[in-house]
Amino acid sequence: AAHRRAQQALADQMAGIAALDRDPERRLVADVVVRYRAAAAGQATLHVDGVTPCALWRPSHEAERLPDGRLRWTTGATVWQRTGEPWTDVALVLSTDRPSARAELAPLARDRLSLQSKAQKKKVMLSHRDEAIAQDDGAAVPGVYDGGEARVLRVDGPVSIPSDGRPHRVAAGGFTAAARFALRCRPELAPLVFLVAELRNEGPEPLLAGPVRLLAGGAYVGEGEVAYVGPGERFEQSFGSDDRFTVTYERHRHREKKLIGSDRTHFVQAVTLRAVGAARASVEVELREPVSELEALQIKRSPELCTEGLPPADADGRVRATVDLAPGDTHETLLAFWMDAGSEVILADPW
Repeated sequence: AAHRRAQQALADQMAGIAALDRDPERRLVADVVVRYRAAAAGQATLHVDGVTPCALWRPSHEAERLPDGRLRWTTGATVWQRTGEPWTDVALVLSTDRPSARAELAPLARDRLSLQSKAQKKKVMLSHRDEAIAQDDGAAVPGVYDGGEARVLRVDGPVSIPSDGRPHRVAAGGFTAAARFALRCRPELAPLVFLVAELRNEGPEPLLAGPVRLLAGGAYVGEGEVAYVGPGERFEQSFGSDDRFTVTYERHRHREKKLIGSDRTHFVQAVTLRAVGAARASVEVELREPVSELEALQIKRSPELCTEGLPPADADGRVRATVDLAPGDTHETLLAFWMDAGSEVILADPW
C-alpha cells in the first residue's frame, strides 16, 4: 500500500510538471532583492550574477579547405538552453570553469618493499599493448577538457539563443594557416586511404576537443573530430576517405627452420594498394613495429621479407613509406620483424 501511494504521488508530480510545460502562459519568476548600504547618498551600478540550470555548451569547430591550399579554422561552440527565457542579442561568454567541482587531495597508499636475492632468477612473462590504458577516476566531473586551466571563449558579436533545448552553433574566433595535404593509409586501423591535413594551431588559445564540421570549396564533406591542441602545436585533421584507391591488408607468420638453435618466427604485414582513379597520386603507407621496453627483448627487422628501401621505425614503432601510383597500378608493401628474447623471457604472440 505504501509503495502504491508513493507511486501515485510521483505520478501526480510528473503530471503537474507536464501541465506547466503545456501551458505557455505560466512562467516561473524569481525576484532578486538587493540591500545596499552606503556612507552617503548617491548612484551606484550593481552587477548581479546568478547560476541558472538547464544551460549547456560544448566545443565545436569548422575546418574549410581553401582553393589556395590553406585551411581556415573556425573555433566555436554548440549551445543548448532551456532556462525558460530567450537569450536575445546577448553577449555570450563560455567558460570551462566549474565552480561546483571540489578539489580532493590524492590519498597516499602504503608501499611495501621486500628483499630478493640477486642470484634468484625468474621467468618474465611479456605482453603487448597498443597504448597505455587510462584508469577511470570515479571522482572526475564530466565536462570539457581544458588542459588543467580554465578557458574562456567570447562569442563573436551579439547572439540569440531561444529557450527550446535545441543545439545552436556560435563562432568564437579562428585562424587561417598553411596546411600540407597528403593521402595517408593506416591499414592496420582501416583499409582506406584518407586525405589528411597537417597544420599548426595559429590561434592564441588552445583548440578544445570536440567535433569538426568539414568543408571543401564551400561544400560540406563530412564530420570529424579534434583532440586538445595547444597554441602553436602541430596536429592532423582528416578530411575523409578517397574512393580512388582500394586497400587490402593481411598479416601472417613465416617460420624459418634453423639447423643450429631454435627456429625463428617472422611476423609479416602485407599491404596492397590499387589505384582505380584517372590521375597519378602518392600515398603514404604507415605500418607499425612493436617497441620493446626491456633489454632482454629486442625487435629486429627481417630484411629478406621486407620491401626494399623501407625507412627505419621512429621512437613509437611507426614505419612510413611513400607509394607512387599511376592509374590502374597495384603496389604491395611488406614489413616483417622477429623477436630476439633471452631465456628468462616468455613471449606472448603479438597478434
